[in-house]
Amino acid sequence: MECDDEEVDDDDFLQSLHEVGCDVNQQQLDSWLNSDCNDPGFGTFTDAEICDMVTADDITDEVVEEEEEEKCPVTHSETAHMFEQCLTWLEHQPEANEYNTSTIRSLQLLASQKRTKFMKQLYNISQSKNHNQKLF
Repeated sequence: MECDDEEVDDDDFLQSLHEVGCDVNQQQLDSWLNSDCNDPGFGTFTDAEICDMVTADDITDEVVEEEEEEKCPVTHSETAHMFEQCLTWLEHQPEANEYNTSTIRSLQLLASQKRTKFMKQLYNISQSKNHNQKLF
């Protein structure tokens, strides 16, 4: 099965691979290039799954960490957005230095990672609810 998404000049690509020391033949190259042609590169959700995720009232960011004793009044998503805004502001300040910028960037990355973790947990909870509903 071949992907028709992009035209790739296999001869040039194969030659480039040989130039950098990869010992690959045409059959191996074709197999490698077409190995993920049916993978869209992102997760797919049904309409019902999307509706469940959007309408879930009872789930908040605090679900992420069970051991949290105090609930944070700001969500991970809001925090990530605030750090993005801070970074934009900081990059336009003449007194900003690499240390300031990298600190804000690392905090923004942390908030984004927590937001992603929360979204994965939200999806898993949604999947679990759907599975339980199908059982009954």
